[in-house]
Amino acid sequence: LFLVFALAGRLGGDSVGDFSSGLLDLLLMSGLKPWRWVVVRVVQIWTGFASVWIVRLPLLIFLLAFGGVRLNQLLVVESLLLMAFLMLSSFALNASFKAKSRQQVWARVMLPMLACEFLLHAPRIATGILSSYYGLALPSTLSNWIEPAASTSLTSRLLAAMSGPLELTECVPTFALYAVFSACTLWRFHQHLIAATQGRVRVRATDQTRQAEQQ
Repeated sequence: LFLVFALAGRLGGDSVGDFSSGLLDLLLMSGLKPWRWVVVRVVQIWTGFASVWIVRLPLLIFLLAFGGVRLNQLLVVESLLLMAFLMLSSFALNASFKAKSRQQVWARVMLPMLACEFLLHAPRIATGILSSYYGLALPSTLSNWIEPAASTSLTSRLLAAMSGPLELTECVPTFALYAVFSACTLWRFHQHLIAATQGRVRVRATDQTRQAEQQ
């Protein structure tokens, strides 16, 4: 998981300085749509990730051959790590839009990830405190929602997959939740691009108007 976080921050942070270095003007001149630039950046990030991630294949094959890990367990863990990278790289790409350094990107990636995990576990923690220290019990209808919410978190699924058998279909809610987070973050990055390009267009139009008035 640490490698996933490091790769997401490193690859997503490659966009730092793109817009302060005049890249936005080049996008406007080329006529490239903002959504196309989002696709270019996502493909670039995943290409870099695959070139590093594939180095682990010999080790994984070795573990499978000697029974150190089961195939189903390996598929579940790898799928969860890929989903974690999807969300973290989306956070990093969005954070790099206004970040001035990679350190800022890493900080802005870690905080949303921790916030997501905390919000999923918070109801379970609060319920444990209420029952242990105050002897209060929540209604069964509410309790039935708390446990599934906590088990949907990425950390819970990873721990469950490494400690015992876990089917890939059981992770579908986790995949769906983090895919939604990633899609919303990429949409936010797309909106940043649209706002920035429109701002540059207005600035250019104003400059051209002033030049015409001076002439």
